[in-house]
Amino acid sequence: MLIYESKVGSHIENGIKSMKQMAIEHNNHIKTDFNDIEIIVNPDSDINKVIEAFHAEQNRLAKEYTNSPEGQARIKEREDEHMRQIIRVEELWDNQPDFSDLNSVITWLEELEKCSMMNLRKDRIVELFESKGYFACVNCGEDFKEDDKENWARWLIGQALECIQDVGAFHKIWRGMVER
Repeated sequence: MLIYESKVGSHIENGIKSMKQMAIEHNNHIKTDFNDIEIIVNPDSDINKVIEAFHAEQNRLAKEYTNSPEGQARIKEREDEHMRQIIRVEELWDNQPDFSDLNSVITWLEELEKCSMMNLRKDRIVELFESKGYFACVNCGEDFKEDDKENWARWLIGQALECIQDVGAFHKIWRGMVER
């Protein structure tokens, strides 16, 4: 039996096809561990059946983990965190910033950024900001004036709104821009 070295990031179907070729070339069984699941392919193996068996084992292991005390604890932990995030978003919604104060708006957005974006209704946030005179993509390009604090703040708020609107999440550099 020969050993096939699975490559990090490789796809199971490609790996099994390579193993089958290797098995035929060497007329031998080929063994590998793929995501901690042992796979053996021989020259006569049906690639589709090997793939099906791999996925069946993945599903069995996932169910086993889900039903274990550790898995149940993790599920409970995620549910609790999800509820905390929902409550936090509602608290923020109930305590909206003073929209006449740019620092207040940016501070509120900083708090919003800490929340899981899956708990947000992005359209609701964008509509609120638009109703208060804040829009995505403002002060970009030639309209950006680095030395003008209000221009900079409205640009920053607009960047946050664009990300919320288009992606549903803040861009990872947003916090660094706030600190600047």
